[in-house]
Amino acid sequence: MTMAPSKPSRAAPASAGGDPRKSERLGKAFVQKNIEVPPDLQALRRDFVARRVHALGPRPLYELLRELASGADLLTRLEAYARLDPALTAALGGSALQSLFAALDGSRA
Repeated sequence: MTMAPSKPSRAAPASAGGDPRKSERLGKAFVQKNIEVPPDLQALRRDFVARRVHALGPRPLYELLRELASGADLLTRLEAYARLDPALTAALGGSALQSLFAALDGSRA
């Protein structure tokens, strides 16, 4: 008898901590207005989101702050950025601010 191969589970990056599927479910509950989330879970979620956003690097943090300054909802945007993969962001060159600063002062990196 052969068993069908199981779907590999997606591991969270070491810098993010935790299972992303569990944190995503908690994140959805966290931003819904009609669900009362216990304070200890809120603190855990804030810690997870802060670590995820920090792991993205300076450019995504800059973009997040820019969105918030434009009036975006804090919790909605934090959850959206926390869902981004830091490794993929870095691999695509999206974590560095160098090109942004070069564009501001007119020089090339």
